[in-house]
Amino acid sequence: MRGRGRLCAALLAALLWTACLAAQGPAAQGPAAQGAPAGEAFREVRFQGNHAFPDKKLYDVTGLSRPSRLRLFKGHATYSRAELESRVQELLLFYQRGGYFEASAELKAEGGGKALILIREGPPGRVSSVDLRLEPAGAPQPIPLSVLQRKLPVQPGDVFSAQSYGDAAQMLARAWQDRGFPFAEVSPEAVADVAAHEVAVSYTVKPGEAMRFGPVTLEGVIHAEPLILRRALAFRTNEPFDQRKVEKSIANLYRLGLFDLVNIHLKKKGGPPGMVPVVVRVKEGRHRRFQGSVGYGTEEGPRGSLSWETLRVDDRVVDIGTAFRTSDLVREGSLWFRRPYFWTSDNWFNADLVYGRRVENSFTYRSAKARVGLDHTFSERWTGELYLVGERVLQVTPDVALDQALSAGARDVATMGSVAASVTYRTTDDPVSPSRGLLATLSAEPTHVLTTGDNFTKTDLAVHSYFPLSHRWVLALRMELGAILTSQKPSQIPITRRFYAGGANSLRGYKYDSLGPLSKDGALLGGSGLALASAELRFPLPGELTGLVFVDAGNALKKPLDFRGATIYSGTGFGVRYKTPVGPLGADLAWKLKKDPRDPSGFQLYFFIGYAF
Repeated sequence: MRGRGRLCAALLAALLWTACLAAQGPAAQGPAAQGAPAGEAFREVRFQGNHAFPDKKLYDVTGLSRPSRLRLFKGHATYSRAELESRVQELLLFYQRGGYFEASAELKAEGGGKALILIREGPPGRVSSVDLRLEPAGAPQPIPLSVLQRKLPVQPGDVFSAQSYGDAAQMLARAWQDRGFPFAEVSPEAVADVAAHEVAVSYTVKPGEAMRFGPVTLEGVIHAEPLILRRALAFRTNEPFDQRKVEKSIANLYRLGLFDLVNIHLKKKGGPPGMVPVVVRVKEGRHRRFQGSVGYGTEEGPRGSLSWETLRVDDRVVDIGTAFRTSDLVREGSLWFRRPYFWTSDNWFNADLVYGRRVENSFTYRSAKARVGLDHTFSERWTGELYLVGERVLQVTPDVALDQALSAGARDVATMGSVAASVTYRTTDDPVSPSRGLLATLSAEPTHVLTTGDNFTKTDLAVHSYFPLSHRWVLALRMELGAILTSQKPSQIPITRRFYAGGANSLRGYKYDSLGPLSKDGALLGGSGLALASAELRFPLPGELTGLVFVDAGNALKKPLDFRGATIYSGTGFGVRYKTPVGPLGADLAWKLKKDPRDPSGFQLYFFIGYAF
């Protein structure tokens, strides 16, 4: 069932109800401006009488500006009476689509450029029954109708709304389209009982013929490599049709970065019996990119970056590039090579080389690191990585803090080879600003130190959980455990591979990587274990703002999961985020609940794109 058909059906139901009411009498009035000169301009509009929907929703629906004293960079929006009357009509249509078919609104001038929209919502129309039918009656049911009916967003007793009415039709169609019926359609119907304020809802499902994926035709390809494009497709010819695989294929093609437009069209005719021909249409975009940025981070200080990449060489799809970035914490250059959809649509081959200077927990070192491996997608929820890594770490001298750590038994200079593996499970609803779901990552990196012959395995488990409490209230929890497993003495582990705590994404309130086991002389040595926990409550503020309060606790440990003699630090604070197209922007202000004798600062201020976790 197409979205336009659902919308038309919902609007038809709303208009039929409104027409019936109009025939009974003038219950639903249109807007009438009282006491307003024809040429008067209104600068401020407010609502009164709305109970079903908050003011913010009504301002969003009508496109009117919310009254505010904070207009530093723009003047007051002004509206003529005709403009406001038009916005009131949009408001009434919104109410009708939301199940309030008897809603009326009156526009009143209050003087001084102010206007009032007085709303009389009336009783809502509620869903009296929901009926599902198959056409023909004996059509296949990949999921029993009784099961589907319990899952529909429209249920008896609910306030009727065009949104849930249409969503239910789409859900029913997808139940068949995801299970082999590409041309399944759903015909919704809503019958209103005006006197009883009830709506009887029914859906007729027409599954059509069960089919398989047919031959694939590529259109619009000029320079891209057809082999890679076909690998990007999540389906193969003669597989049972599945709409989810079509959508994943579109996402895979966009992920290449080569195309401004991707469309997959299913042909109803012209294919072998029982098969649906597939036409993949693409529009190629620019394949070379040069980017630069400057900014400021609480821990990094002033920062800048430059990068160049090309997404194809001749007609082969590859991603080759170079980048340079600098800040108070890092100054490094990198080269990379990526081959998308290596062997299958689930693999990306990656190789990169990075050389730079890093400042880590008060000491400085240089590092040259090379990696080669695969990113793999197991399923919609499971992904993994596997890399071979070689790294050479060199001390930067003079460095007093590092000299103190070395004299206490730490090791810095090392040539290491490792295998880095990780697996991630994700059910979150949004990658940048999640409000529900789980994100868990388990990583392990067995490492051999070539210069000494020592072996160790660094492991880490990070779990983030998000719980919606009510409208835009979210409880976010984080737990992270790390362990270095080895038969060697802790002093044999290179200091750059040990665990540290503190910073914006660790323990807020403490300086970046400033916490961990200390030597007798107070030198920071780092730990063989890590334990962190955080709780953050996010809540709505006016407009596009979100507030949050949080508490973090933990530290790096001498031994994995060994808290004996360990100091557990904790910090708390609050923050704010502003919703933008690139993600939430904001800051957190944090202070220590347990003092650190090596850090006299009273608080730390962090700037974020997104959240700490």
